Amino acid sequence: MGDKSARSKKVGTGAKERPSKNTCLKHSTAHPTHKQPQKQASKMVPPVQVSSLIKTARWSALLVGVIYGKTRYDYLKPIAEEEKRVEAEEKKIREEQERIAKQLAEANEDTILK
Repeated sequence: MGDKSARSKKVGTGAKERPSKNTCLKHSTAHPTHKQPQKQASKMVPPVQVSSLIKTARWSALLVGVIYGKTRYDYLKPIAEEEKRVEAEEKKIREEQERIAKQLAEANEDTILK
């Protein structure tokens, strides 16, 4: 009979017991130096009514910023495109000069007078 009661107990099932409030989660033991954080009753403050003047000023500032950004972008875009175009032309010229210099260097190396 003793074997039957021992078999009915679940030994080594891997299920962990939940630690108590005074138990350190890191070590699973109670430590006086490890205090559990205590929940404080938070007092919620109702939201403040924002003045319609302030709301209007915020929306106006946002709208002015969007308009300024658009005009500034439209002003800078053609300048940037021109810079890219000039840079591409300069790159073509530079590559052509490097190619010619390389051909001249190869031509000078292939002489019989060495």
